[in-house]
Amino acid sequence: MGAKTEQGDRHSLFTMKRALPTSCDDDFLVDDVVQEIGRYLVRPAHYLALLMTCRATARALGAPHMRLEMARDYVEPWRLVKESFRNFPFVEKQTPELCLAAVQACGRMIRYVKRQTPAICLAAVQQEGGALFFVQERTPEIALAAVRQDGSAIRFVWKQTPELCLAAVQQNGGALFHIYERTYALSLAAVRQNPHAIGLVKEKWVEAIQRDIGT
Repeated sequence: MGAKTEQGDRHSLFTMKRALPTSCDDDFLVDDVVQEIGRYLVRPAHYLALLMTCRATARALGAPHMRLEMARDYVEPWRLVKESFRNFPFVEKQTPELCLAAVQACGRMIRYVKRQTPAICLAAVQQEGGALFFVQERTPEIALAAVRQDGSAIRFVWKQTPELCLAAVQQNGGALFHIYERTYALSLAAVRQNPHAIGLVKEKWVEAIQRDIGT
């Protein structure tokens, strides 16, 4: 079985060599290899795992040109962000995992993410609700997560649904100030969360709310 596998590997290598142009430029070939491998290496651990697969791989990845590319595009960015999330805006090559790590450290880093995904945006607002301001696609799920983290983030929600508004005032009664349509139920929930929110309640409901909450 081992002999057949080895023979198959040699055949594949021979086929690959025949497919390469005879006048192939070594630098361009290495660049293409680095680019292809780079699609699967999104953090240093992936690079190290690939490095340890076999001696041949280790020799290939240990080439000076390869080390330079990997260090610049994958290892160095992670080192910078791990050192401080404030370095994230200066990272040129952004991978989804790197972006996720940055917004989990500081939600407002979402403003520097070149390609926002739902997962990255959700993580950002879960860390800091106010990061919703920088989110391009404010889906109901992302908006709900934002107001649950910081009720005042409701001011960044374009379509204020009853569910979102209730979640906002339950987290921060003062968020009632940013709600367009203040119902009695929302006002009551806001005052229950923060008694000082009574100043935001419509005058006709003040006495009833005070009676309902027992003040």
